[in-house]
Amino acid sequence: MDFTRCFDGDGRLSFWPMKRRRALRVPILDWLVSNFPKDKDLTEKEVNTIIQGRIATMDHVYFRRVLVDTGRLERTPYGDRYWLPAEAPAPATGP
Repeated sequence: MDFTRCFDGDGRLSFWPMKRRRALRVPILDWLVSNFPKDKDLTEKEVNTIIQGRIATMDHVYFRRVLVDTGRLERTPYGDRYWLPAEAPAPATGP
């Protein structure tokens, strides 16, 4: 499925697929996590900055939570440090 139509002219995510197109979420999340540096711990603020730079007008906290809940991003129990798991998903090609 082509998920590139979910992006605006600046290459930022501008559409989050709902139930009928839920399969598009997987490559979008893989694309989003591919923007994170490997082998580096990040603060919550740094994670938010990365996400905010890649989405247009959507809730960055929601995406941070989804990345953690799907195992694409790991964090300490208190959420003060984030990192990519050792087995990160292969990046999807975005816009």
